[in-house]
Amino acid sequence: MAEPTGARDIEKPADTEQAGLKKDYTYDNDPRITAFSLEEQRKIYFRIDTRLVLTCGFLYMVSLLDRTNLGAASVAG
Repeated sequence: MAEPTGARDIEKPADTEQAGLKKDYTYDNDPRITAFSLEEQRKIYFRIDTRLVLTCGFLYMVSLLDRTNLGAASVAG
């Protein structure tokens, strides 16, 4: 049987240029982002942040309820 390839067996490029990445690449000069005005970018960020906060808050609430119910179930027998 062949051994599975692990992370240590994968060759890593010595330079980011070899990996196909530009060294000066930042999100500031990404054409997908700069296509929007600053005001539109703020609106998009706000919508994403709002959705993330609400989703994370809901998941935290469900996690808390689950932990509470497990404690009550162990006490009740």
